[in-house]
Amino acid sequence: MDNWQNDLTADSIIERVSRCRVVVTGNYQAAVFALAQGIPIVAVAATAYYRNKFQGLANQFQGGFRIVFLEDVFAKGKLSFHLECAW
Repeated sequence: MDNWQNDLTADSIIERVSRCRVVVTGNYQAAVFALAQGIPIVAVAATAYYRNKFQGLANQFQGGFRIVFLEDVFAKGKLSFHLECAW
């Protein structure tokens, strides 16, 4: 059994993210860890606060960054589309 809960250091999380082909996240730090390693992300945002945070991050990392707004009635389809494009 993988006991990942006991090893949640910044280094261990960065290492785990480095093994991903694409990251889907609603967490700003996870997005930064992935983008800094050249891994594309699909960010999901449900609040104006996270929408603004992710849009600011998208401005810093050109390419490899998609944002899905969960209040959008087409969010599920857009999430699938952006994930497939990033893959």
